[in-house]
Amino acid sequence: MPLKKCKECGNDVSSKAKSCPNCGSIANKNVNCLTGIIIIFVSLLVVGFVMTSIVGNDSQSPKKQSDSSRSIDSSKSTGITMAKYKNIKSGMTYQEVVKIIGESGEENSRVEIPGTPVTILYSWKQKGFMAMGNMNATFQGNKLVTKAQFELK
Repeated sequence: MPLKKCKECGNDVSSKAKSCPNCGSIANKNVNCLTGIIIIFVSLLVVGFVMTSIVGNDSQSPKKQSDSSRSIDSSKSTGITMAKYKNIKSGMTYQEVVKIIGESGEENSRVEIPGTPVTILYSWKQKGFMAMGNMNATFQGNKLVTKAQFELK
């Protein structure tokens, strides 16, 4: 039976012993390796979660758009700004608002009740580094009925 040195007191201990007979120190059989693997795995999970939070959900969820606005080229759009917001007036169609902003909005909700015009809530986000502004617009029967903004510049 092979012997090994106790990590605590240095006495010879059987490799099959669960603890040192001299000092009572518990033998660590591959616990350090297993603990290291668990720590690395949990660390990778945390880093993945943090990166997902930083990037956001925009890249994961496709934006809903009306069929008539799919031809808008949003690659050169600056998003919604306060100047564009001020040009948007009640009664405008969704297509007129999209033309002012330069990109289609994200459909957040839709209400369809028989006998009434369809009501759709769209949102637009301000683009740029550290931009937090946004605009919400509600259309009923394809006419703007309400609009609201938060921290547009």
